[in-house]
Formats: sequence, C-alpha cells, structure tokens
Amino acid sequence: MAKDRFVQNLFPDLDLSVADKAELQALVTTFIEEHLPNYREYCANKTRQVDTNRWKLFKTKDNVRLHSERDSKDKNSSKKEGHEVANMPVSH
Repeated sequence: MAKDRFVQNLFPDLDLSVADKAELQALVTTFIEEHLPNYREYCANKTRQVDTNRWKLFKTKDNVRLHSERDSKDKNSSKKEGHEVANMPVSH
C-alpha cells in the first residue's frame, strides 16, 4: 500500500474538556455494550440474513448493505425519525 494513498486530515483538532472526553468515552462504551451482542448474534447466524420485517435496505455500495429500521406500527411509539441511524445494521 502506498504511503501517500491517504490525504492529510482537513479537519482541525477537536479540543474537548476533560468532562466532555469522559462523557464521549462513556457514550462509546454504552453504544458498544448495547450493540455488540446484536452484531455477534448476526455473525453467528450461518445465513447472515437481516430480518426484512424489521429492517429495510437503505443503501448499497460495493459489497456493503446498510439497512434502516422500519417504522413501528404502534402510533404511541416514542421513537423519532433521525435517531434510527444508531440502530442501523451493516452487512457485507
């Protein structure tokens, strides 16, 4: 692999307070703890099929498919559009 394949980061460094860094780290840890078991279950499934009743194909590129969670039929659901991204499974 060529060393100049990657361009220099065009974004400035992000200066965070100690509290913000700790909060961000806690958020990442929580996200991983909540979603890693789902990913492991998906990988353990020999057919590696996404439940199409729950997920709809959102985008495909190369060998990767991104799914979005279908809207709940329950009108009283507290789920708001735009927050579904955190629950999108990625398959390849």
